[in-house]
Amino acid sequence: MPTTPTFDPIFEAYLTGNVDRIVVFDPDDTENRVLPLERPWRVEIEWSLDGSFVSALCGKWNVILSVEGMGERLEADLCDGWKDFLDVEAGSTLIHRMWKFTCQVPGDFATPPPDPKKFTAGVYMVTTHIQFYNSFDVPLPLPMAGHAREPMISFYKP
Repeated sequence: MPTTPTFDPIFEAYLTGNVDRIVVFDPDDTENRVLPLERPWRVEIEWSLDGSFVSALCGKWNVILSVEGMGERLEADLCDGWKDFLDVEAGSTLIHRMWKFTCQVPGDFATPPPDPKKFTAGVYMVTTHIQFYNSFDVPLPLPMAGHAREPMISFYKP
């Protein structure tokens, strides 16, 4: 990963966290950071927690993926989804838990909104925010979150 992600866990003496991987895939399912406008693409996000308190936690994760245009371009949240704390990836243990979230971005997200900042060909920054919430009916954010900023991605008009 080109940038250093941050992860602030609860109970820092007993937990460490990391945003392990963020990968952008083009419409042909190839890892790529140069994408055609108006075609669907996806981003895979992987993160983990380690430590003796991992098995004592319960709740859910909220994953938000955003793009920020360079210059007079669109800024938008592309994806806002939930992942249950117990829905872990293969290889997880009682003291090491791993999660994976896939954000499918439809091609029509490129339709310019009625705003002077339009989604156009050009350079954009991808930002990921992963926030931990309790498991109540009305989820409340807890003081544990991860952040990562990917390098630039470019869109072109085919």
